[in-house]
Formats: sequence, structure tokens, C-alpha cells
Amino acid sequence: MTSFSSRFGYAKPSFDLREDEMPEPLRNGLWDAVSLTYFQDIAEYDIIGRQVRLTTQFEELTEIIWFHFFRKPTDTRDREAKAIISFIRKFFFGSNFFSVYDFIEFLAQSEIDHFRFKGGGEDFARFCNRVLERERAAFRFAGTTLVKITDENQLESVEQAMGDDSPAAVREHIKRAAELYSQRPSPDYRNSIKESISAVEAAVAFVTDSKKVGGISTPLRKAVDKVVVHPALRDGFEKLYAYTSDADGIRHALLNDNTLTQADARYMLVSCSAFANYLMALKSN
Repeated sequence: MTSFSSRFGYAKPSFDLREDEMPEPLRNGLWDAVSLTYFQDIAEYDIIGRQVRLTTQFEELTEIIWFHFFRKPTDTRDREAKAIISFIRKFFFGSNFFSVYDFIEFLAQSEIDHFRFKGGGEDFARFCNRVLERERAAFRFAGTTLVKITDENQLESVEQAMGDDSPAAVREHIKRAAELYSQRPSPDYRNSIKESISAVEAAVAFVTDSKKVGGISTPLRKAVDKVVVHPALRDGFEKLYAYTSDADGIRHALLNDNTLTQADARYMLVSCSAFANYLMALKSN
């Protein structure tokens, strides 16, 4: 379900986060990945709940964090397990975005004996990736190394297609595609792809001064032949169009496939936005 502000146009729907964005849901999710992986078995307690000792694995873990990450004397660690976690948590929630990424990458790559931790190492990275994908962050773990996956030019293409200079039909289809792509808790990738390709249909109708018949635009090949589009580019996008539609423009059964992924919907949103922008640029020239 999209928010009120997005549905009624008071705020543009978000697509992917900028690299320097770390909103609360993203930070919360990454903290849960850290906590559920490494901070579950931290101390032994007596019958009345007083700490007896730190567990060996938590002792070793925090020693590595203090020595290699914080670069503080290890004897400055508090001896109370809850106080140690409180210190790390305060750092995690009080630091800038890149320090958080530094920390989770450090844990994934560190000398910690990951076999002693549920989900350590690459499993921890995969846990983080589920959060990063859910929140559409600009980074993912490849193995145990964080890599950037968001292209600023791609984001600009989507934003341009949603801008006031675009025809209303193109703007609304791209806006709706972005909303469906990013809605929480259940993104609708199938219908996002449908809206993305509909934006191209609307752009084709705009540049050729044609009208839709029965909700279906003029066949793409016939339409783009009316504007100066390189044949190879035209053929390439015709094949992309065929991914979602049959010869009459009717939405293809492939889009009923539940295996459609975030990557599929993102590719179509970016590609259709860029192609719609290209067609409109040809029209203006």
C-alpha cells in the first residue's frame, strides 16, 4: 500500500536510496542482522540474574572489535555484557551512514571464528543483503565486500520521466511503476513492469500524435518508424516490449510468473524511463 502523500502526488515515490541515505528502517534492519548473528550468546548468569562471566565467543568478538575496528585499548571495554552492547549500539545508531557500512563489512571480513556464530561471514552478508534489498539501498554484499549497485544516471532517468516536463500519461505510468516497485511491505513487481511498459506506449502515442484504441497503443514498430530512431535501437526495444506483450499489445502471461524479481522490475523501470525520455527528446527536436 502506497502512502497518502505518494498516491495524491504530494511527494514523489522513492525509487532507490541515494548512496548517502540511511533511513531508520535500513539502519534498524542492519542492526538486527548484527544483533541476531553475533549478540545472542553473550554472557553466563547466576540463578538471580547476575552476570558471572562473558562467554568465550563474545569475549573474543568484542576484543577484535575493540582492537581492530574501534582501535581502542581492549582493557577499556566494560566487563558487563549489556554495557558492551550498549556502547556498540550507541555507535551504530549515532554514526554517519558510511561508518555503519564500515562496521558491517568489518564483521563480514574480520578474523572472527565465524563457525562459532550462527550465520557468520558470508551468511551474515546474505542476511544484510536481504535488508539492503528490502530497503532498496545503494549497496549490496558481493561475497563479504560491499559494492555499489545504484547508478545515479539511472535514477535521474526515472526522475526525469516523472518530471513536470513529461506528458501527463508518461508521468503517471512511471510514477505508478515506481510506487509499485517500492511499496511496503509487499512490492508488486509484476504490475510495476506493466506500468513501465505502458509509459513507453504513452510516449509513443505522444510523439506520433496517435491515440490509444481500446487501451492499446499503436504497435511499437509502426509508431517508432515515424520518428528517427536507429533501426538497431528500435529492434532492441521491440524485443523488450515483446517481453511483456503480444503482437496486439495485450499483456503477456509471463507477467503472471511469481518468479519476477526486484532486478526485473528495476531494469524495466529504468529502461522504459530512459526510452520514453529519448522518444520525447526526438519529438522536441
